[in-house]
Amino acid sequence: MRGQDFGNPFRATGSAKTTSATATISKGTGTTQIFITDISASSDVGTATVQINDAGAAIWEVTIATTYNHVFSTPIVATGNVTVKIAGASASLKQVNISGYAR
Repeated sequence: MRGQDFGNPFRATGSAKTTSATATISKGTGTTQIFITDISASSDVGTATVQINDAGAAIWEVTIATTYNHVFSTPIVATGNVTVKIAGASASLKQVNISGYAR
């Protein structure tokens, strides 16, 4: 009996002391889909919006107060390059982390 093949794992981090921070996952050669399984984000001042984009189009979004951690029980599937952005009105420390697998 074979185990499940989840593909190639990835993780990316973005951090900036400005109004936004971005983490990017680029599709490799032979990769047709990116599966996002986990996301965490934080902003040290005020609320911020976290957005996952598939080839530039928003496919998931949440507004956070300070910190946010989430495991997707069903992964979010993207077919293009993925960017995850956290943005807020104030120039403060913002961080975003994303992980999953690609195949």
